[in-house]
Amino acid sequence: MRSIDARYRTRISSRAKDVLINALLFQACWFMAIYQIWPLMMVPLFAILGHYFQSSTNCTRDFNVMIMVFLIGVLADTLFLQLGVYSFPGHPSPEWVGSFSFAEYLETIKGSFAPDWLLVLWAAFATTITRSLYWMFTRPLLAYAVLTLGGPLAYVAGRACGAIEFSNSDLGLMMVLWFWITHLCRKFLIAFDS
Repeated sequence: MRSIDARYRTRISSRAKDVLINALLFQACWFMAIYQIWPLMMVPLFAILGHYFQSSTNCTRDFNVMIMVFLIGVLADTLFLQLGVYSFPGHPSPEWVGSFSFAEYLETIKGSFAPDWLLVLWAAFATTITRSLYWMFTRPLLAYAVLTLGGPLAYVAGRACGAIEFSNSDLGLMMVLWFWITHLCRKFLIAFDS
């Protein structure tokens, strides 16, 4: 009986360690991305991705959930950038230039998508769904409440750091977006768990 208890405690402590490492590495990615510390922000990103797959008990599920969350987040932020809900200081404008210069064309295309640091942030966040935030998705009402409020609050913190610009009137729209991101993340977890 003692050996079963010892294995159970080891498994729990290993899971808790994985959750803590994931949460800390995500926070490191968040701060480096918000302050745009390039290329150093790649260090915690590679660390979180390496740890994510090394600690995975179901690589196929984890990879599928990570890719879907990453794509939805990047597409949502790109859509909000295109709609003018928010902008990123120092990032090219998404407006089409109307020039035939190839360099201007490339700059315009780059300005049409979310900035690089936000892609890094979404890749890191996507790993939290099956690790440090997984416990929340087992309690759906809590997940909806925390992420619907916490997602926009992360953008508010980014605005305070000068990484993003938007008006307070857009917070309601951002809450709707995060409600749907939470809903889709939950559906992915259910679909890939079965």
